[in-house]
Amino acid sequence: MPFLLFAFVVAFLVLASGNAQAQDDKGKDDRRRELTFTALDTSSICDDCSIVQVSGTFSKNTTKAYYDFVWRGRFKKKVYFIFDSPGGSMTAAGKLGETLRILKAKTIVGRAVIRNGEVEIDPGTCASACVVAYVGGTTRSMPKDSRLGVHSWMPDFLLKQENGQENSKEKKSESKPMDQNSVEGLHRFTAAYLRHLDTMGVDLRLAVLALATPYRSIAWVSPRNQSLWSVVTIDSALSTPSDRQRPVLFLEKTTPPVAAEKPGTPRRNPERASL
Repeated sequence: MPFLLFAFVVAFLVLASGNAQAQDDKGKDDRRRELTFTALDTSSICDDCSIVQVSGTFSKNTTKAYYDFVWRGRFKKKVYFIFDSPGGSMTAAGKLGETLRILKAKTIVGRAVIRNGEVEIDPGTCASACVVAYVGGTTRSMPKDSRLGVHSWMPDFLLKQENGQENSKEKKSESKPMDQNSVEGLHRFTAAYLRHLDTMGVDLRLAVLALATPYRSIAWVSPRNQSLWSVVTIDSALSTPSDRQRPVLFLEKTTPPVAAEKPGTPRRNPERASL
C-alpha cells in the first residue's frame, strides 16, 4: 500500500469516529446523491479516450462504486475525469485522488456533454473533499464559470452530536469532549492532508485557506490563486472556440492502424491491380 494512502487510512482509524467529513453543498440538486461514475461514449471521436463524469457526494461507498465502474470496462490510453461534486468523505476523496495520479488521468471541473460531435464542458463545482480527488490529475483544468471551494473538516462523531443523530449507545461513548487520542488523530490527518497536496504539486497556501475557513462556510478560490497555487494547470486540449459558448475538450481523432506487411509478401503493382 502506498505510504500516502496508508497515512490517510491510519489517520482516520485513530479518530473516535473513524471518519471525517467535509460539508456538503446545501443546495437541492443531484450532486447530493451518492457519487457516481459515468463513461461518455466518445468512440466516434476518440477511440483511445476515456471520459468519466464524476457526480455526487463522496462517501464510504465511493471506493466500491469506483471498482464496480472499472469492472464494467477498462480505461483507454487517455483518461479524463470530470468532477461536479459538493464534497463528502475526505478518506474516499484521498483514495480516488491517489488512484487518478497512478492512472495519469487528467481532471476538469464541470459537466461533460457531447454536442455537435465534440465534448463540451458545462460549468460545475468541486468543493471541500472533492478538491482532494481533483488535485490527483496530472493536468487540472477549471473552465470559465466552474468553481472550486475549500474549508476545514469535522470528525463525523462531532457532527452527529451537533445534529442529534447519535443513538443511545453512541451518546454514552461519544458525547464526551475530544480526548488526547482524538486530537492527535486530527493532527495526523492534517499532516496527511498537507502531504497529499504537496505530493500532487499544489502550493500549501491552499491548505492555509482551507484550515482557516470554518466548516460551515466555504471559501471559493479565485482564478488568480488557482493558477498561482498550481491548483489549476494548463491543458492545451481544452479551449473555447469563437463559435461556442462552452469550452470544448478537443480529443485527437482516432485513425485506424495501418496493417504491417508480413516479411516476404510480394508487393503488388498498382497499375496491374484488378478492381
